[in-house]
Order: sequence, then C-alpha cells, then structure tokens
Amino acid sequence: MYTILAKNVNDAFYQGMSLLQKAGVNGDSRNGPVIQVPTPVVTTYMRPKERVLFCPERDANPFFHFMEGLWMLGGRRDSTFVAQFNGRMNEYANAEGDFDGAYGYRWRTHFGYDQLQTLISMLKNDPNTRRAVLAMWDGDVDLGRDSLDIPCNTHAYFRRDRYSLHMTVCCRSNDAVWGAYGANAVHMSMLQEVLAAMIGCDVGEYNQFSNNMHLYPEVKNHRELLTLTNPGNPYPGLITHVLVNSPDTWFSELDTFLMAPEIPFQCKNGLFYYVAFPMYRVWQCYKKGMGREALAWVDAIEDEAWKLACTQWIQRRLK
Repeated sequence: MYTILAKNVNDAFYQGMSLLQKAGVNGDSRNGPVIQVPTPVVTTYMRPKERVLFCPERDANPFFHFMEGLWMLGGRRDSTFVAQFNGRMNEYANAEGDFDGAYGYRWRTHFGYDQLQTLISMLKNDPNTRRAVLAMWDGDVDLGRDSLDIPCNTHAYFRRDRYSLHMTVCCRSNDAVWGAYGANAVHMSMLQEVLAAMIGCDVGEYNQFSNNMHLYPEVKNHRELLTLTNPGNPYPGLITHVLVNSPDTWFSELDTFLMAPEIPFQCKNGLFYYVAFPMYRVWQCYKKGMGREALAWVDAIEDEAWKLACTQWIQRRLK
C-alpha cells in the first residue's frame, strides 16, 4: 500500500500524479484502458479546508466543484441544479433525471433518515464514539446493479479528539484526476467542515482510502499530467471563508439557496451571500458569453481561493 502525506489538494494532486507515473501499471476497465496503482493508496490531507485545485493543466471547474458540494449537502439527487455547471452530468442520470448513487441523497434521505443529523448528535453526545459511520453504499440496491451511477465512495468514518474532527473516506474505485484530487477533495472536505462546525470543533485530518487509484490515459492531456512538477503550495496569504457561521440555520439557508441561487437573501451564514451567490452570478455571465462582466462579478466573491480559481478558469477561456 502507498501513502501520500499532503498539505492540501494541490500538494496531493502532484504527488498522486507522480505516484501513478512511477508505480502505475497498464490495465483495463469497463471504460477503457487505465493506468492504475497496483495496491491501495491512502492520501492524508493535513489542511483539508485548502480544497481548491489551481493546476492550470488540470483546469478544474471551480463552479462545478463548489456548487456540487452544496448540492450534495442539501441531500439532492436531481440533475437539474448540477447540470447547469457541467452538462455531461445528464449522461449519468436515470430516465427520471435523478442520479441513482447521489452521495447527498444517500447522506440525507436514502436510508430512511438523515445520517448527518444522527452523526452530529452522536459526536456531540459521545466524543469518544467509534461508531460514527456514514454509509454511501447500499448492498441491497448497488451490488450487481446495472446503472451508470454506482457510488465510488462507499463509507466515511469520523473520529474526534480533544479539539478536532478527523475523517476517513473509503473509495472502491478512484479516478485520480476527476475524483480523488478533483471533486472528492472538495465535496468530502466540505462535508467534514460542516459537521465539525455543527459539533463545535475544528477540522482535523482527512484521509482518503482509494482501493483502486487510476487515470484514463486516452483522455485529453491526462497522460501529460503524469509528468508535471510540483510548483509548491499556492495557498499562503489566501483568506478563505468559513462554511458555517450559524449552525442552527445553515441547512435551511442552504435549501433556500439551492431553490433560487440567483436571488440574494438575508442569511446568518455569510457563505451563501458572499461566496455562493456571487459565484453563481459569475457563472451566469460566463454562460451568456459575457466574459468581461463575469470577471467584474468575481470581485464580489469573499473567498480568495475560490475567487482566484474562478478568475483563472475564466481567463483561460477568454484567451
């Protein structure tokens, strides 16, 4: 088994690409040829809140990653909201327009109760519990099922110490480019930060166990990503916005935002007014072909990491 100890997602991404380049072997999958690590990989993030990936060659879509994270925490499974930011998402939805394995729906509704609220209560009442397990895999419906959307991340374990909430996420199949060091690093760390705030503690380590770490070399530029050199940590000096200011109102305000993201509203959690709403306006301008107006709206984003990522992503397209 290989281990990667990383400061944040940027450090982890370059280390992961280096590992695949050095230890990766050729293999086959239902989606075509892969380069895969022959044993499991554990990636430990020491600073999970530094979740924004800045690698220009990777060109991660910050709007999609951020908005999908909120959509998950809202317990949604419909494609309507997330497909705004990535049209290819519709390819994985079922005939009703829903995702069979949507993580947020699994967290909040699928098993007949809200797992997140149960975990919050457990970790508040018994800080020493070792039973704080979040399920995303349901053997009754997933095992042997013919679907385009079967959960890759299967379980998450939460553990408290005196000050912090630590998290370990188990993944059966992990695309290093799009999953592990792309979407997963954003969504799972957002989950960890929200739960930590609800419990009243800091964010600790985030461990990602990847049973099968791989990338698809035939996808545009993925083979070239293996040769990148780690430029170092781009985060020093960036001020990031906390996800939760008011635990009591956070989930209800999240629902309000997801229902009408284009309409600003009074809220106790500044994330929605100062980060989510302006990011949505930037995206609207960009999709209408108003690139310069989009860059003007970027200045309203009061999270320097997401602001920088949005600016760079749009600028690459204006060129």
